[in-house]
Amino acid sequence: MSRHINPNGHERSDADAGAAGRFAWFLGFAVLVVMGLMWFLFDTLAKREASRSPKPAPLAVIDRNALPPEPRLQSNPVEDLKAIRSQEEVVLTSYGWVDPEKGIVRIPVSEAMKLMVTRPSK
Repeated sequence: MSRHINPNGHERSDADAGAAGRFAWFLGFAVLVVMGLMWFLFDTLAKREASRSPKPAPLAVIDRNALPPEPRLQSNPVEDLKAIRSQEEVVLTSYGWVDPEKGIVRIPVSEAMKLMVTRPSK
């Protein structure tokens, strides 16, 4: 079967499906061989590294139930934020002492705004 190129720029015959199939099988086989070789290489290197690594000291045994040192991550950040916001809301909307010895008090923000509007400017 001869393959000639037409002056119009296209082939007169179809591509060889058998050759394309054989190439696909060869490519699949080559991938499997490379994967097998890589598995063997990694397994060999992992065993060699494990044999060279020293055993951990007896005091380095990890207690799975022990808590990490402070500061720890929040266990429930949503509830923590709600609690902080409610505490802030109480401070911003109520009367209370800031420093009783010096006579410093706090008033609600809305009352402070009213006082600022009614107070004459200097």
